Amino acid sequence: LDAMKRHRVPLLVFSSSATVYGDPPRIPIYEDFPCNPMSPYGRTKLFQEHIIQDAVAAGAIPRAVILRYFTPVGCHPSGLIGESP
Repeated sequence: LDAMKRHRVPLLVFSSSATVYGDPPRIPIYEDFPCNPMSPYGRTKLFQEHIIQDAVAAGAIPRAVILRYFTPVGCHPSGLIGESP
């Protein structure tokens, strides 16, 4: 955020995650669902979102957009492509 301000970058696009919703009350998930992350990854994403929102509200950075989306993990049934955690 300091580097953005120093170099006059007008917009931050932050890649967040739908994991901030935790175990949602139903599917599909809507943006107005409460956030209740269940993992350290989800908690840090939500914390970063709050920092960005506070920075915009305080005038530290001009504008920001936060995108929450799913990153599917999995592999092809053959196991030849993709990730198999």
